[in-house]
Amino acid sequence: MTDSSRQLVQKGIDQAYKAALPLLHARLDLLPEEVQNLALQSAEGLRLCLLGQAEAVVPNAEFQDSLIRLIFGHGDPRIVGALRDFLETLNIYLREVRTSLVSEGHRKDS
Repeated sequence: MTDSSRQLVQKGIDQAYKAALPLLHARLDLLPEEVQNLALQSAEGLRLCLLGQAEAVVPNAEFQDSLIRLIFGHGDPRIVGALRDFLETLNIYLREVRTSLVSEGHRKDS
């Protein structure tokens, strides 16, 4: 991955993360602060995991396992539900970013 494409991917992930974060905050607002903090730490872990996966030359099962642990490793179903919804929303925003990059003329191999 070239520096410019790497930067586009990182920027896209960051944009999607920032766009999806308000949904997570809305889901967490009524929960105790310690629960909120755990969920927000996991959300940041998801972002970092996606960045790492984007850097990988080939798909890596460790990243997939990390995503699963970050979401489903919590004993509180409220956190699991909020993180699942957050990741689904993040995925939607990532697709929107990808679509806008393609429409602007950026290509996967550039």
